Amino acid sequence: PISDSELSKDQYQQQGKQYDKGQNKPAAVEENIISVSPPKHHHDNLPSSDDGGVSSSSSSTITTKFHPSKWKPRLMAMVPISWPPKHNPRVEEQYHAILKTWGSHVEVLRFVVSANALAEHPASDLPWLPERMRTGELIMGVPMTRDDDPKSRNIWEKMWRAWKLAGEEYLDKFDYIAKVDFDSFFIAENMRVFGSYLDPDQPWYVGHTLFHRWRQNLIYNSGT
Repeated sequence: PISDSELSKDQYQQQGKQYDKGQNKPAAVEENIISVSPPKHHHDNLPSSDDGGVSSSSSSTITTKFHPSKWKPRLMAMVPISWPPKHNPRVEEQYHAILKTWGSHVEVLRFVVSANALAEHPASDLPWLPERMRTGELIMGVPMTRDDDPKSRNIWEKMWRAWKLAGEEYLDKFDYIAKVDFDSFFIAENMRVFGSYLDPDQPWYVGHTLFHRWRQNLIYNSGT
């Protein structure tokens, strides 16, 4: 058999299609999975299997409680940003657009920033920000060993610390959590339908698997 390191990129991507089907899953994928699982008591209000089936549009009967007709997952979205944020008309408009559109469709929305930078530049000192950001309601400050640099957002450290903080302080507020880029449009309704088929008490790490650094054995999921 040929090892993964000897495969061409095309061959490796072809195997990726097999991984999606649960075949030949590489150890690298398993080793790099990071997940946060809510405690089971969150879902005591979910209907039990004793509630019976719900008729679908077809003649088949839905007997599982994990289905869009049975429950609606709660979502948390984390948006990593530099701090203090740049101020120009386009950026200001973007914050307001997020709050008026997809940001209002999730149960919990947080803009993730460096706690040190936030202490030096309080949100209340930035009058152009939306009010819910100025009051700190939508800001999540995470302790970082690398302070924000104008040339680097330090996304990796900022996000793994944000995942940890969310797991410690927000587990009772969401069923699934998503990392959303500042310039992305997150369709919460699609995520709810997707997540409603999954048991939220099990660890899930979902996204589009990227292979562009496969030679370094670095395979990870993204929303791409």
